[in-house]
Amino acid sequence: MNHPSEFGILLKEFRQSAGYRQSELALEIKKSTQYISNIENGKNNSPPKKEDLDKLIEKLDLKDERKRKFILAASADRRTLPDNQIEYILSHDNFIELIEFATNNDIPDKKWNTILNSLIKKEK
Repeated sequence: MNHPSEFGILLKEFRQSAGYRQSELALEIKKSTQYISNIENGKNNSPPKKEDLDKLIEKLDLKDERKRKFILAASADRRTLPDNQIEYILSHDNFIELIEFATNNDIPDKKWNTILNSLIKKEK
């Protein structure tokens, strides 16, 4: 039995809220209805390529937090990060060291939350 990924769930939710049927959205992005159905139902093991993802974002009129959530879910399905995050990480050696430290020491979310909140407060 297939289970939709977070990306598939979001695609369905955002498609429905934009008022598209699967066939209509598929036509808009020049894909088959089966393609959209497979993603939504967990039959497609990978999210769309970047070009198709960009078309979906445009056609579904995703902005701000919804767009961010959609991109992150697609990246999670690919088991990667969005391009801008990869570029940032790779261009900052200290950040790579921080990730290595965190993975080697299994830093919990609660600790990361404290660190993030501290950084945000310093920026304000």
